[in-house]
Amino acid sequence: MIFVTVMTVEPQENREVYEAIKKIEVPDGVKLVSALGLFGEYDAMLVYEAPDEKVAMDFLLDLCEIDGVVDTKTFAATKLR
Repeated sequence: MIFVTVMTVEPQENREVYEAIKKIEVPDGVKLVSALGLFGEYDAMLVYEAPDEKVAMDFLLDLCEIDGVVDTKTFAATKLR
């Protein structure tokens, strides 16, 4: 399954959050496809694959514990063919 998480971050902590995302330990079963900084309403976006919602949730909870993360929204995604 593919998941997309967008995050809002405390403005003064963008750099620290970006560095924490780069260093986050990805759980077994999760493949981090892309981690991007964004301009606009959201500050960062992660695209990742996980075998099921539970494994994805474990990773998401780790992301939410990063100091400076204010909010997240996560979507299940599918490739367009």
